[in-house]
Amino acid sequence: MQRETARQRAERVLDELSLTARNGHIEIIDFKEAESCYVHHSRRAVALTGYACVSPVMARGRFPRYTFIDMIQGMPAMDGGEAWALAAICGATIPESYSDWPQAFGERVWRVVQKYDLDAFFERVTRPFGSGGDHYHLRPRGFDWESPDRTELPDVLARWRSEYRKSPPVRQVMTATVLQLYRQGEDKHWMVRVPKGWHASEGIEILQAADALEDWGGLCATYAGW
Repeated sequence: MQRETARQRAERVLDELSLTARNGHIEIIDFKEAESCYVHHSRRAVALTGYACVSPVMARGRFPRYTFIDMIQGMPAMDGGEAWALAAICGATIPESYSDWPQAFGERVWRVVQKYDLDAFFERVTRPFGSGGDHYHLRPRGFDWESPDRTELPDVLARWRSEYRKSPPVRQVMTATVLQLYRQGEDKHWMVRVPKGWHASEGIEILQAADALEDWGGLCATYAGW
């Protein structure tokens, strides 16, 4: 029996969510099915993104309490087919082989930092905190990452939050995405008393309006650990 390719798995995932994504065009095949089909937690990001691209109202109704932060924190649960499906929805091209994803993610995250002017929030450290991708050289500002104790820098954290508050929505969404992919858990340091409560569909709308969905989708789809 011929092994299913990543693209074929992605098409199957989309079909089971009553979605199709071809040549940058996304459609909901059957609204009734999309509103009632079973969505495993690992597929929520795929489903929400696809539905929101077509109908933000429908997406919000389908997942009423699903925040953008929830969606980012759930990205590690995606398997290869689901990640490919997310990339297809966002119009992003990602490597066929999972083994190439860490390097691709490392390259993408630094491009996102540069393109969306996120240098105020993230810095390159001399010593990597892992291997297999350039993202291990990236850390959020606010700590002395070069010291053995990784000392907290309160003034830097205060500037971080101040800069974040006055940023346009797409810069906030991209910053939140990178930080949550890095953090993967409760944050008591950076995103404190700052805008972060978007519904997941609102986050997708912000990305679409700024023509940033492809960058975001390619970044999230190639996430392979940090």
